[in-house]
Amino acid sequence: MCGQVERQLCATWVNHQSTKELNLRAPFATSYCLRQRMMHFLQNFMYYIMVEVIEPNWHQLETQLKTVSVLSILKRTSLWLTNATSITFACGAVLGSLV
Repeated sequence: MCGQVERQLCATWVNHQSTKELNLRAPFATSYCLRQRMMHFLQNFMYYIMVEVIEPNWHQLETQLKTVSVLSILKRTSLWLTNATSITFACGAVLGSLV
């Protein structure tokens, strides 16, 4: 979902570039600023999820999976997903039940 939002924001940026020729900078200034702030937030949020949540938990899961059976792999993977979701979002239990 984050990737789709990022693509839409990039497409909006391309549209904003075409308005520069029309000297519409002043009327669209708020829109330019909002788009840039949204892009900044989204990129930082995706970085946080990858570096602070998924990667450390993934290394821990990999270590655990080296010494377990097939059935245990499914349980540990499910637990890993629940853990990653709860760390990423404040309402992890609610989102986990929706996935």
